Amino acid sequence: MVSMSERKKKVDRLTFIGTLAGGLAHEIKNPLSTISINLQLMHEDWQDAENPREKRTLKRISTLSKEIERLESIVNDFLTYARGFSLEKTAENINSVLVDLTTFLDPEAQRRSIEVRTYLDPNVPLVQVDTKYIRLALMNIIQNAFQAFEEDEVTRQVLVGTRGFKESVEITVTDTGSGIPAELRDRIFQVYFSTKRSGTGLGLATVKRIIEEHDGTISFRSEEGKGTSFTIHLPAVSGALPAVGGAGESGKKERE
Repeated sequence: MVSMSERKKKVDRLTFIGTLAGGLAHEIKNPLSTISINLQLMHEDWQDAENPREKRTLKRISTLSKEIERLESIVNDFLTYARGFSLEKTAENINSVLVDLTTFLDPEAQRRSIEVRTYLDPNVPLVQVDTKYIRLALMNIIQNAFQAFEEDEVTRQVLVGTRGFKESVEITVTDTGSGIPAELRDRIFQVYFSTKRSGTGLGLATVKRIIEEHDGTISFRSEEGKGTSFTIHLPAVSGALPAVGGAGESGKKERE
């Protein structure tokens, strides 16, 4: 059995490592921003390229800019994962959070030709969450579902649902994409593991950490060729009545 002093030492060590890593990430981020700005200026200088040599140079500048964007994304995701969470929890209706989020993501869904449907239980109890972080986690899960489709897939649906229980709220995000290969399923929550070429490998690891910081759980099931479904359980506020009406009502949201 781990003693309180040993547990405290472990927490202190992890906090120190997180602080150290965060400082290192900031030191990397600053020169990346400078390089990015200079590449943008170079792109403006060469945007009227005419001869083959100038066009090759412009293409190389564009390639470098994309790589800098990717590195900045990795650093930002790392900072989110490495820094300790200081949660400011309030009692919230998770349906309202999901309605606001799917509305915000609707332009991206339309651009990707994805139909988003919501099935929200109007009787979900309130949950005690930090809205900023829980929104970040849910956004990551939904955007992950958006990226689950192959280019030639015609039917593209993402289903977002909730169910209320006496002591918890269940949130599901299901896609009809290509599914996760069986040999990769044990690794998807691992840090720096990604099935996407441009992925940082920190998205789902960060989601898991946020959910666990809220005393919740996250799991998934996937079938190749049929899709993937993520399920999140968050503890309900003790004795809280369901917050019904308005944005919390259940319904469907389809791409027109």
